[in-house]
Parts: sequence; C-alpha cells; structure tokens
Amino acid sequence: IINCYVASNDIKAVTYSGGIAGSTNQCNITNCYKYNITFNISKNRGQIIGKGENSTIDHIFYDLDNQKLIYDKTNETSTQTNIEQYDTSTFKTTNDNIEIYKLLNQWINNQGTASNLFTLWKSKDDLPAVFQ
Repeated sequence: IINCYVASNDIKAVTYSGGIAGSTNQCNITNCYKYNITFNISKNRGQIIGKGENSTIDHIFYDLDNQKLIYDKTNETSTQTNIEQYDTSTFKTTNDNIEIYKLLNQWINNQGTASNLFTLWKSKDDLPAVFQ
C-alpha cells in the first residue's frame, strides 16, 4: 500500500483492527498518513495495522499519541521506520513543524521512477493532504 491516506473513519471490529489494515502478512505500507480514526473496540487495535506478520510500515504520519502503530507485531516479525506524529490542528509534524503534504511529496520526488509515477499531494482546508 503506497501513497495513501485514511481519514474520518469509525472502525467497529471484533478482532484485530488498524487504521489502514486489520490483520496482515507480508504487507508493506509506505508514504501514507491517517487522520481522525475512531476505534470502537477496546483492544487489539493499531493506528496503522492491527496485527502484522512479516509486515513493514515506512514513512508514515499519524495523529494520535500513546497508541501502538502496529498493535501485534507477531513474533516481532514486523517493523516500523520513518514514522512521525503530526498536530491535527496544523497538519505539521510535532518535532520539526513541517507540513506533512510536503514530506509526502518529498518521498515521491525521491522514490518516483518512470515506471512508478505517483500523484503529488497538495494542502487543503478539510484534510491535511489530497491528491493534486
């Protein structure tokens, strides 16, 4: 799953649930963000993945503090790198105060190839980033 976002969802699940994926095996989620996801379950929830086996999240932007991004890493076979929290009132990273759409585009500019073109993001009032 590359270059996506999930926004304003109300997740009601019985088992593992995540903002982007519930239960995964060998799933890679890259250059994505989540915004305003409500979990109506009390356990087994991850901001990005509920249960990940041999899965990776990389270059991810998230909005909630003190919640696991991958709830269950299944024998520690899943990894998370280049993750950053942002402030939902400004849509800027909490550490560097950079707009997340600019960071999403930076990844595209560094990773895009002729065989793998991505649409750029732009700022918008009702979401932190939308496709241009």
